[in-house]
Amino acid sequence: MKSVTLYFTQGSSDKAYQVNLTETEGGYNVSCANAKRGQALNHKVKNKEPLTIEKAEKVFESTIKSKAKKGYTTDLSGTPFSGVDMNGEICEGSNLAPTQPEHSGIELQLLNETYRREATAYCHNPGYIAQQKHDGERRCIERTGDEIRGTNKKGFYTMPIPAIQKSALNIECDSYVIDGEDMGGMLWAFDLLEMNGKDISKLPYIERYNLLKKLAGNQEHIKVVETAFTTEEKLNLLKRIKAKDLEGIVFKRASETYSVGKGGDQFKFKFFAETSVIVNSISSTKRSVGMAVMEEGKKILVGSCTIPPNADIPEINSIIEVKYLYAYKGGSLFTTSFLKPRNDVDAVECDISRLKYKPEAIAA
Repeated sequence: MKSVTLYFTQGSSDKAYQVNLTETEGGYNVSCANAKRGQALNHKVKNKEPLTIEKAEKVFESTIKSKAKKGYTTDLSGTPFSGVDMNGEICEGSNLAPTQPEHSGIELQLLNETYRREATAYCHNPGYIAQQKHDGERRCIERTGDEIRGTNKKGFYTMPIPAIQKSALNIECDSYVIDGEDMGGMLWAFDLLEMNGKDISKLPYIERYNLLKKLAGNQEHIKVVETAFTTEEKLNLLKRIKAKDLEGIVFKRASETYSVGKGGDQFKFKFFAETSVIVNSISSTKRSVGMAVMEEGKKILVGSCTIPPNADIPEINSIIEVKYLYAYKGGSLFTTSFLKPRNDVDAVECDISRLKYKPEAIAA
């Protein structure tokens, strides 16, 4: 319902802090999330039980004021905010007032699932190219003059980390939109949607890729993904990705135009399955959370997942990404591993229909 992101840059600190007011069963929650800029935000719900809308708005506003008094600002530069008076009240005309996230208008093409037999066929099909699938966060980089902005999977504006910003400014073009995967310090670019103010998304993919190589091929923190063209190159790439236990491979029809959503001629083959799940419970005795997915508006429990020592325990009702070998029909995910929190996924997207089942479980 409401969301505001604050920034703080001072000395070696470069942090982001997000405050959210959301509707939940029985009332409203106020959650906060913080992290170093460019890293995944760690979420925490401030209230122990749902609040009325009036109380939730008070908590939401007081949280923003408290952070502003400590020097946080909505200014992306992170320059300490001075628009708060001695009582912690936001001054009239301040840009700190809570706002809805701004949408960029950029809609993304999404990959379709494919399987081993089809993956081998694409390797032998001269109409398709192949690329490594990187396991990061979907990110478009939009440049207009000296302004660099990022977008997330949903198309909302985000702030790229400074290293990626710097490389984006070094690209000798005043206007572009690059599509890629943000690995938290490196953007692996794989498509070019706009250049010099012109929409080029209707060009064949191979032409967009060649333009991308010329535009951004020599940057320190923006790299163009390795691409295989011949059958031999594609088969070798598939073997190398498998041998290194990487996420997977992507196949794209070289002649295809950019197609919003799924349904286009771009496919992903993963060596293990991934899905977004809802944190349904937290163990009181070990670093483990219970997982759930949605089925016709109801939560369905799908087992538990261990949270590694280098990751924060996620909050109940937050969304996390996990990898797993397969799902049992009517049961749990098998051999599950925690990957990362997902701040760009809603609970409704954690649908049971997205699970990959063990073949005999489907037959049953």
